[in-house]
Amino acid sequence: MPPPTGCQAIPKRAKQTSGTTLVLTKEEEEDTTPSKIARSSVMITSAKGVLNIIKMDQTRSESGKGKEVIAMTAMAARLLREGQLTVSELCSPCLAITDKYNAFITIDQTGIAAQVEASQERFTKGKPLGILDGIPFSVKDNFSTKGIRTTCASRALLDYVPPFNATVVQRLLDQGGILIGKTNLDEFAMGTANDVSEFGPSKNPWSPCDSHGEFKETYAPGGSSGRDHDLEESTNSCGEPLAKLTIGIAPEHHVVELDKEILKCWSETIKMMKSKGAKFVKVSLPHSHLMLPCYAVLTAVEVSSNMARYDGLRYGFRSTAGETTDEVYGHSRAEGFGRLVRRRVLAGTYFSLRNNRHRYFEKAQRVRRLILNDYNNAFDNGIDMILSPSSLTTAALYNTDSDIFETLQHDYYLVSANLTGMPSLVFPIQLSKNGLPMSMSLIAPRFQEDKIFQAARIVENEFKFLAS
Repeated sequence: MPPPTGCQAIPKRAKQTSGTTLVLTKEEEEDTTPSKIARSSVMITSAKGVLNIIKMDQTRSESGKGKEVIAMTAMAARLLREGQLTVSELCSPCLAITDKYNAFITIDQTGIAAQVEASQERFTKGKPLGILDGIPFSVKDNFSTKGIRTTCASRALLDYVPPFNATVVQRLLDQGGILIGKTNLDEFAMGTANDVSEFGPSKNPWSPCDSHGEFKETYAPGGSSGRDHDLEESTNSCGEPLAKLTIGIAPEHHVVELDKEILKCWSETIKMMKSKGAKFVKVSLPHSHLMLPCYAVLTAVEVSSNMARYDGLRYGFRSTAGETTDEVYGHSRAEGFGRLVRRRVLAGTYFSLRNNRHRYFEKAQRVRRLILNDYNNAFDNGIDMILSPSSLTTAALYNTDSDIFETLQHDYYLVSANLTGMPSLVFPIQLSKNGLPMSMSLIAPRFQEDKIFQAARIVENEFKFLAS
């Protein structure tokens, strides 16, 4: 199956390394400078410490250094239960944040006040709803929130207010969580760098700032800059599970486009996990080179089908142009959807045509089965999870002229989770030479999320990425 036009830039497989670990050549070793890993730890023992840490509007120096601030959810929850911290004290710093990163689309000030008052009353009576009662949270603006607009960062849903909550939102609210607002995203979550939103691109908080706190360069908040926060204070609560794990390393993941710094970070992660008793073996994922074209075809077809509901008549944006029904459809979609959504709708429609369905869509479905079989075969042979980088490079500079399909290759290591339906977790390891996070990814069999949570927590704490 020839790949769709625009999907030609597929990572090429590098020479497979021998043994069970990655091997750097002498040239690669000389060209790569290890990132500095912060070794000191953050210990929060008081309500004041939590409040200081939760103030997210930090200023970085020109060197990119500065204190990293972490919202320690478990500690905040304990202080709330003990009465050392009020819900208002915890949530107020969140509301005071200046959104210089363009991270939020909607903040429900009125709703927050009511939630805070109700939560504090429950604590006063000694009847919190759950472990998350009083803890502030935000959700991506493609999750429905009852009574709060949900735009999906698109003009097509600019003023849409859902009459219901998404399941994940409702479960957080049932535990007493305080919904702060709705965060920015690529339009309908179609993109890799958070730069195709109707509300403008989000800014990567790891971008270097000048002495006035202004960005000198703006990096896209995609790539390997994602990070997770631990909900446990230490690894003691989960023991040392690494000694019981067999972890797979796929030679197909060692591609020529992989940045040397990330390759070294991958090697150091393997070395550390080995020192904790984890066993590493080489696994074969022979159809990895087909993941991106397969993903591009299947997602385009799904988008074409799902976007058909946005006709400009029943709900959502409606264009004032056009006289016939077909004209209203066309104008509403052309004006309501951004360039990436329009392109995927057109590509999906093309792949779904009767003359093309067999050539593209049906073949992509069969390739998806082959990819799933690769992972099932690995896990059936005693592999607990597979470790890989999360991105080929660190976050790239924001570029309005970047090619959509060219940026798709940065998802090379992540689309396997979408294609196989298996749980995957991205977690930070260390900083690159230019001060940007480098992350790894773990993927495990279905319903084995607990294993990757435990393994990632131990690795993250060992590298002390979250330390100040």
